[in-house]
Amino acid sequence: MQDASIATDREILADMRRRLEDATGCIPLYLRCFAGCSSSTFESTWKDHFAQERRVRRVFHHMYTFYEDFKVKRGEAIWRSHVRILRSFLLGGMPYSDVYDHRYLYEDDLGVGHIACGLARDCLVAVIRQLDGDSHFVDGSFLSNMKTTRNPSMRGFLIEQACLTYIRNSGLLLPSPVGLLKPDQVVYFDAGSEDIARSASIRTPCVLYIPRPFNYRAIDAVIRRVTFGQNAAGEEIITGVLLVPIQVTVSASHKFSPAAFYPRHHVWLSDIDASVPRQHVFAWLRRDRQDSIDHQEHQRDTRGRLVATPPYTEVTVTFNTLSGDLHVNTSPPRKQSHSLCLGSAASPIPFAIPSKIERQQPCTA
Repeated sequence: MQDASIATDREILADMRRRLEDATGCIPLYLRCFAGCSSSTFESTWKDHFAQERRVRRVFHHMYTFYEDFKVKRGEAIWRSHVRILRSFLLGGMPYSDVYDHRYLYEDDLGVGHIACGLARDCLVAVIRQLDGDSHFVDGSFLSNMKTTRNPSMRGFLIEQACLTYIRNSGLLLPSPVGLLKPDQVVYFDAGSEDIARSASIRTPCVLYIPRPFNYRAIDAVIRRVTFGQNAAGEEIITGVLLVPIQVTVSASHKFSPAAFYPRHHVWLSDIDASVPRQHVFAWLRRDRQDSIDHQEHQRDTRGRLVATPPYTEVTVTFNTLSGDLHVNTSPPRKQSHSLCLGSAASPIPFAIPSKIERQQPCTA
């Protein structure tokens, strides 16, 4: 039993190392958010400090402002050409240009493009999605990189982006009786601003909500489908609502996302009368093993208060359901021995996380 406990602790620390490496690029400005953090407080530190820290949140604003200004001043044609340059940074190609945001993107001595950290990478993808669309995330070169990359974090990132693109363009097919959910609109949101996201799509029957980078750890997206009908007076009313949080995973085991999502699921339904019938489905997207499990309504004690979880169906949808190409390109890569470290892919920095990270100055907003 003791050996099993030690092995589990090592897995937890290894996961912490991978996530810190991917998110921060070992940049002290971002790492300092985790000063004094232990394995037991890692998730809450990520949610309450790292994701809310102003230096973290302003990365997206910096990049969006930079590229929106570029698009307006240079025109649509040049912008479309420039997107190919930005893709080279995402996929480890050569940009052959020095016109890009040098705060977060850089080239090595060989001219290969890199992104400073996973935070900046995810922000860049969100910028491309909002300014240009998402067809870039399901083409041949993007999909083939899933198969060739040996970086688990990068592979997970590529798969997540492809899944969201397929859902946006073709919909998500869930088991009967739900069927196909085809979004009529896509809305991007920040944690705590769900009401703003809802108000931007209040009359749309089916909406795909995608969180902006690093501030919504429980899920990767939410689909809300509202059914409209008429009352006796002939007035349009809402007759039903379906809420589907989505989590993409490439690992055999994953944090229990439903437990993190449902305590706050009401923020997605607060604009709908309590008398309207509600249906809840939690959708996992995996490469293999499609199944469905029904969960009853229950309450659990969280820090001295009872948190209610509604009855929901937990379903697993395979990548093959979204796309055969996605299924083929997500076959597990051959295992390769390597040491875990923090730092960029170009210059990894050895870093070992003990049970408690040495305390430094905390982040200040």
